[in-house]
Amino acid sequence: MGKRSDRTLGRRVEGAKDSFRGRVMVRSGAVLLLLLFFAQGVMAIPRLSLTADEPAFLGPGYAYLRTGDLRLIPAAAHPPLLFVLTALPLLLQPGPDVTALPGWAEADLARLAPAFVSGLGPGLEAATFAARLPILLLALLGAALVFRCAAERFGRRAGLFALALFAFDPNLLAHATLATTDLGLAVFGFAGAYLLFHQLQRPSRKVFVAAGLALGLTLSAKSSGFFALLVLVPLYVLLRVRRRGIGQTLGEAAILVGMALLVLWGLYRFELRPLERPGAPPWPLPFATQW
Repeated sequence: MGKRSDRTLGRRVEGAKDSFRGRVMVRSGAVLLLLLFFAQGVMAIPRLSLTADEPAFLGPGYAYLRTGDLRLIPAAAHPPLLFVLTALPLLLQPGPDVTALPGWAEADLARLAPAFVSGLGPGLEAATFAARLPILLLALLGAALVFRCAAERFGRRAGLFALALFAFDPNLLAHATLATTDLGLAVFGFAGAYLLFHQLQRPSRKVFVAAGLALGLTLSAKSSGFFALLVLVPLYVLLRVRRRGIGQTLGEAAILVGMALLVLWGLYRFELRPLERPGAPPWPLPFATQW
């Protein structure tokens, strides 16, 4: 009896060791893939000239950070989150006085954006690298989320396989090396979907709040982020109502939407004023600049 117990205990110890080795190998592989993705991005960024879109994002973002003026944001057609994120590193080096650039007085982005790029002068190359780096780091966060989601659903090896597909996908790598809005929308939207699914499986207040914040960041990343909200929240209601009453489920959905809109409104510094156009209603509206 004692020998049998010893053999059983030995098998359990060996199994635990194998499981530990497996976890270490998978995590090491995940870290390696993340580093490879980051290295590809860092090597690609200096070889890519500015695209047509990037100056139109960097100019309004830099102006917002320097002056707090929101007038250029509507001309770029998207909320300011990623404009601000990509322009933030540009504050570390001397830049042009945006209020003196052509097009500033009229909020004419078509004139101001190229003038802003020209105003960077010899620092343009460094500024381009610095502006693109936050998007690359955001892509790393998205890659880590893909790994975790796949690992939780289908096992660690599946997570590693999903991460490998992400790390060597040319489309993802291309968007991760540009100071534009597409990658940010994808990452925040995926984060919102992942957190809502997690909330359905194992409800908690922390995950619920994080899901609301992620949806807010999705709205704030790009104007088309509203479509993610229109899909994810009704889907959450349909799946949640089976376990909770319709009243509680709709209440949760309203809180999620409220948190998301509050995040978006915060980016506009909780702006509340009437629209400045002929025929507009006289009452104040939130984030009126963007309407």
